[in-house]
Amino acid sequence: MKEIATAALINMSINEQAKLALAYVPGAVDTVIRTIGDSQSKELKSVAAGLLYSLIINDELKTIICLKDSLWDSVIGLLKETSGKCKSEALKLLFVLAKDERWRNKLMQEDNELISLLISLLTAGMPKLTEDCLTVISLLARSGAGTKAILDDKSSIPIFVYLLNSGSPRAQENAASVLNNICQQDGNVKEILPLQTLIPALNSLMRGGSDRGKFKAASLLRVLDSDTAPSLSTASNLSDAEADLYPEMSSELRSAESVPVMPTYADAESSSVLQVPQSLNTVSTPSSEP
Repeated sequence: MKEIATAALINMSINEQAKLALAYVPGAVDTVIRTIGDSQSKELKSVAAGLLYSLIINDELKTIICLKDSLWDSVIGLLKETSGKCKSEALKLLFVLAKDERWRNKLMQEDNELISLLISLLTAGMPKLTEDCLTVISLLARSGAGTKAILDDKSSIPIFVYLLNSGSPRAQENAASVLNNICQQDGNVKEILPLQTLIPALNSLMRGGSDRGKFKAASLLRVLDSDTAPSLSTASNLSDAEADLYPEMSSELRSAESVPVMPTYADAESSSVLQVPQSLNTVSTPSSEP
């Protein structure tokens, strides 16, 4: 019955006025967050998270919700669930939070293991989750704390390079975006990147990617001072602002007009594990010299 009631609330919350009314009912948002954090039912957790997402995409409500201390542990806990559907809903919430600089910094302060959790999902063998994990990581990499946490995980760079070479088209774009944002935050990162592998992959993305992929590839090539780097104006029809407007998330998340219907993912236990080639698993330590 709880699942049915929560699903009904989700449908009601599609209406903007009903959504505002729901958010201001005393204790309503707290109950939803508590359900995400404490329920023993994975199905109920994911449905409640979908409801919270339908509220948090409203900028006015986002501030109210993000000031609730219980939110952060509940979202991170949802990401830790073995259910692929729970992970998917957690990534949707993290995407909305990480787009905003204030809440992005709050995420990095609240849970030091967030980056490690996201990176571990990249090798779980679930393509859609991989793509959306890269989205969130790319946004977190726009902060100094996010970049530091990424680089502290020694497996991160080899995984990003592997996905840029061998991932799905959207994963390739997103991996380029992650590496570009990391390099923008820390210039020394260029010294540990395997350029012999990376530059051909970026050139391939330039030739066959989407406008956004071409833009991100060109931007990273310029950061790497590659001789093959084109100008950004010739690489893509997108402006820098347009390329970053909806950074890397599934197209379903690009509209704040309705609650997206996301695909149901297989549970993590039944997924194949991505094997990163050994040749990409060794990186040198960046120099401390500027």
